[in-house]
Amino acid sequence: MTDDALERKLVELESLKSRLSARQVELVRAADERQVPTRDGCSTLKEWMAGRLDVAPTTAAELAHLARSEPGSVEASWRRVRCRLIGPRLLSVW
Repeated sequence: MTDDALERKLVELESLKSRLSARQVELVRAADERQVPTRDGCSTLKEWMAGRLDVAPTTAAELAHLARSEPGSVEASWRRVRCRLIGPRLLSVW
């Protein structure tokens, strides 16, 4: 595999992760709207995700923030998160 092919595969995987994460935000938003965390005895959405879904506390905080953002602003917010997680150079390839 060439270096370019390797980089393309890595970009493809990051793109897939991004789409999965966007879907995850949608589902977290739905769980929050249905008050699932409260019914499960958790005091916050972040606590519920960390405890019930085995999500790291920092990731849970980012997901909660995105889930509670206005739907139109989720893409902009997620782009900032992706940039922090994977770096601006790779993000520019998308």
